[in-house]
Amino acid sequence: MFLLLVTIGCQHDQVPEPTTPVVDTLPDDGPPPRLTLNAEMDVTPAYTTDGTHLWYAWQRSDQADRDLCLGLLPVQGGTRSHETCHAGAGSVGDSANWYLSPAPHPDGKRVAWFQLSSYFGGRGSSGEIVIAPVDATEDPSQRTGLQHFPIHAPSGRTHVMPEQLQWANDSTLVYLAVLVTTNDTLAAQDTFYSGLEIATLTLAGDTATLASIPGTGLASGVAVAPGGKIVFTRNGDPRIFRTTLTGGPVETIHDFGNISNFARDPVVAGDTIYAIVGGEISYGTYPIVGPLQLDKGGALWRGVAFTSTLVDDTRLFRHPTLSPDHRTVALEGRDLATRIQDIYLVKIAE
Repeated sequence: MFLLLVTIGCQHDQVPEPTTPVVDTLPDDGPPPRLTLNAEMDVTPAYTTDGTHLWYAWQRSDQADRDLCLGLLPVQGGTRSHETCHAGAGSVGDSANWYLSPAPHPDGKRVAWFQLSSYFGGRGSSGEIVIAPVDATEDPSQRTGLQHFPIHAPSGRTHVMPEQLQWANDSTLVYLAVLVTTNDTLAAQDTFYSGLEIATLTLAGDTATLASIPGTGLASGVAVAPGGKIVFTRNGDPRIFRTTLTGGPVETIHDFGNISNFARDPVVAGDTIYAIVGGEISYGTYPIVGPLQLDKGGALWRGVAFTSTLVDDTRLFRHPTLSPDHRTVALEGRDLATRIQDIYLVKIAE
């Protein structure tokens, strides 16, 4: 039976990973190059505005609750800085504290992200999009809250949590609204995250106004394109769509063909679309929750005009992000054998 969750709880959709770095330090069979080296998962990368560093979420191995923290890492490799972790009373034992989906502001001086705290197996989780100065992310007093979650959106849908945060301009933050569900009849995978729609937060002074973008229902990924356009994918669909920040006509700009090749997580480089296609993914309609897409990752593909080309299928990839010079895609990749998620770099142009 599927149940709606407003808590993250244990994430049993992943095979248990080692608590020491032994397995993760085996020789890598890349390409693509692996940027991070962590016995736990590294996810949701985002380039800084100058393209020299990546913000990302990394999972701690020194606590039983495996919190997710933020960090900043040079794209050439090196020492992680700006480590930002939950430091409250709920950061031990029976809680999950996740900092995810960093979104560097266009001014290069601030970064937004989603932070969530929840008790394992409990209810009443507290999630919030916050923004802070880049040089003070570790200080909770320097963070400004923008939007709490779960939230009942203007569209009538309930946004349990946001994913894929990114700035459309200096004052508008775009995100993929996600439904979180659990299936208590499956032992190996019981927590799922499925897209609902694309939403915006528009900042004006100390306030943020929430809006849903019409025509983006069942979205599974989003990218901001030049000219304020919004490029997105839909659950159970191989096509790439485009609309505007305020809605309007929805046009198809690429089709990855075979209906089983579900596309998601698009990024835009000029006239070229990159997206995650196929892989370990399923889509169907379930009692109580309705349409639901279950996704552990897929291959990176390129779409230009009417041509689709496989770029890399050596890992189960998710959440690509494009470098400012449009030469590299950074993305999280799940190793097919160890199931460990790290950040990889795929060169797309010389």
